[in-house]
Amino acid sequence: MTYFLTENFPIKLISLWAETSMGILKQNVPSPNPNLRHIPLIGTDRNLANLTAAEVEKALLNG
Repeated sequence: MTYFLTENFPIKLISLWAETSMGILKQNVPSPNPNLRHIPLIGTDRNLANLTAAEVEKALLNG
């Protein structure tokens, strides 16, 4: 829901995905919020368990 808010405020959104052909990744549309920064993390082999804690931490801190 945050992705589609028609508001203008800075926010970093990190989403976890096992499949790229779903949700906002499949829709491939921009957020109406120009200050939203979306960082999708995608697990390999359709498995979120393949994402390491270090990858998530890096996205949170540096993303």
